[in-house]
Amino acid sequence: MRTLVPIGHGGGSFSGTLTGGNGRDATGPAQTYAFDVPHGVNNMSLSLQVPDNLYLLEGLLIDPTGMQLSVEPNVDVTGTPVFAMQLDRANPKPGRWRFILLVDYYTSGMEISIPFTAQIGFNTAQITATGLPNDPHIKLSASATPLVVPINITNNGGITESYFADARLEGLTTLPLGTFEACLPATQLPNACWGGYLPTQVRAAQFVAQSTAPITMDAYGSTGYIVGFTGAPDLTARSVGTDTVAATLSVPEVPWGEWGISPALLGPFGPAGAPATTTTTSAVVELKPFDASVSSDYGDLWSDVVFGTATYSNGLVLAPGASGTIHVTIAPSASQVGTTVRGFLYIDTFNGVVGTGDEVYRIPYSYTVTP
Repeated sequence: MRTLVPIGHGGGSFSGTLTGGNGRDATGPAQTYAFDVPHGVNNMSLSLQVPDNLYLLEGLLIDPTGMQLSVEPNVDVTGTPVFAMQLDRANPKPGRWRFILLVDYYTSGMEISIPFTAQIGFNTAQITATGLPNDPHIKLSASATPLVVPINITNNGGITESYFADARLEGLTTLPLGTFEACLPATQLPNACWGGYLPTQVRAAQFVAQSTAPITMDAYGSTGYIVGFTGAPDLTARSVGTDTVAATLSVPEVPWGEWGISPALLGPFGPAGAPATTTTTSAVVELKPFDASVSSDYGDLWSDVVFGTATYSNGLVLAPGASGTIHVTIAPSASQVGTTVRGFLYIDTFNGVVGTGDEVYRIPYSYTVTP
């Protein structure tokens, strides 16, 4: 069943009851709620409270195109089960969203059911960027001291979060995510041949597998934990050449986090059985370009994912109600002299428990580079 949550100017609220499972380790009770996001919302949050933190939960925010753009547990960045869950989305697409709540197999055993409450908030993020240029008439010199901008963040959710800054330029670029180690495709049930992370702000992704024998392939999102690994979206490959298949997804935003590629040999195989062959896999994404002129004191996890760097250092960790600052440095290069730079600074979170995070807030910036 799906429940439509009434929404007002600032958001809405809903409540429900959690029950236990039936002892099976491959599923858990799930509930789905729907709500409508109006035009003009800068940021959206969904907060949930539960009286027993040993009911392990997982929540998914599904956008109007069917993509899961937030997957979060009631486990904080330290790995501690807590009494709340926090999901966020910057610049949410207007339309009907869904929230799926999953009991992630484990309950405390102290009760057979418990209530929960939840709130949907619009434009509630407390983030400021004093001094961040946002006018083409503002000039930054490529030879002067770089500009340092403080990003002040208050965690107004109910769970400890780890924040970092991610600067993206306008437009789109295409980047390969590499060729991955060869593997033996399954003859019956598919095996995961590759597991890697897609960054945020991806508009299209293509996953390719090539072998020396006929194959098929699934590519799928693999965020979540325990029984909450979503496996969504799940893409079926098509032939693009001799013993080569590709699976492609093109949407306003491809779900980020861990993805898997599972090739499988095509039969029948005859008396000799399946041939001995290996498969190589790769991925290419179309995404908003990273701004190489911007850095911060906590690094950028998504830039590290794409370029193999190691700038990210656990992020700015803030307990509920706490405030802190990320210092962003803008250092335009000589090659940019005479150009106008436009982009967005995204403030993101990351939770290693589920291997993904949220885009909480986005801040536009622009300036013109001088010598």
